[in-house]
Amino acid sequence: MKKIIIAAAATVFFSAMASANSGLADRISDARSYPTKTESTKVSETLKMQHKKIHAQMGKLELKANDPA
Repeated sequence: MKKIIIAAAATVFFSAMASANSGLADRISDARSYPTKTESTKVSETLKMQHKKIHAQMGKLELKANDPA
């Protein structure tokens, strides 16, 4: 009888842990904390353009530095 009670208690304990890891709280928290996508998209597009310009400038500088003339 004692073994059955211990087994039942272990089953309840592990099933409670499994349901707690469903991630619902994480999804709710993430939805509240992330900014709207339109604002972040505009910022990321601006950063992409700046990044491309910097790379182009670096490429030009490297070509000038490697030019033997």
